[in-house]
Amino acid sequence: MILIVSTAADDHVASVVPLLRKRGASVLWLDLAELPARAALAVTIEPRRDTRPMLHVRGTDVDLRAVTAAWIRHPQH
Repeated sequence: MILIVSTAADDHVASVVPLLRKRGASVLWLDLAELPARAALAVTIEPRRDTRPMLHVRGTDVDLRAVTAAWIRHPQH
């Protein structure tokens, strides 16, 4: 999964996401403004078990261990 962190109004990301998905990539576009009102981040740590970083956003739970690439944008509007 590719995690893209940018504002919801980022035109560059809006044009790239459909191209990535067309190539079969799983993409999550996260606007940090969604935290904490519309999204939540939780990390479960248990002895002798894997740490589980989870993101709950837009009604979906995303296991962040599935992220293989991240694109962090700081658009200059």
